[in-house]
Amino acid sequence: MRHGTKTTKLTFGALAMAAATVFAIGSTSSDARADDCKASATKLCGDHYSIDIQTGSCSAGSECAVTLTLTAIGDGYHVNKDFNHKFTADGGGVTFLGKDGKVFSKNGGDMALNGDGHSAKLTVRFKPAAKGNVSISGSYRLAVCTDNACSPTTQAVPAISVAVK
Repeated sequence: MRHGTKTTKLTFGALAMAAATVFAIGSTSSDARADDCKASATKLCGDHYSIDIQTGSCSAGSECAVTLTLTAIGDGYHVNKDFNHKFTADGGGVTFLGKDGKVFSKNGGDMALNGDGHSAKLTVRFKPAAKGNVSISGSYRLAVCTDNACSPTTQAVPAISVAVK
């Protein structure tokens, strides 16, 4: 009988270890997705978020735009809908068309949240003075959170080249 009891305890111990291993793997896979972000000239990666940068066609003297799409990465992470996400732009040869000049924000009407709460698009509008290439850069103040924790951060956005026709 004693031997059977030890076997039973071992079986429960083995099950507990297996469950702990599965739980740890599950937790790691959530973090692994955050690490799966591949930075490039059109994609920035941060702690549990990515920012995709899109430019469109642009003509001198006309309104042009750069779109920054913020996406939360990892289980339980979302774009904080209550935070005033803000991009402060810098660049020469352009006039920025934000409600607050060079500042584009959620509160200024420049950001649209996706219905699922996992992404948001912020539009940086500007008018270039002449044909050629212009560079837009700046800093993006953002908040990607869980239900239990939120730490706003600032992401530097390096020069984005826009061809102006």
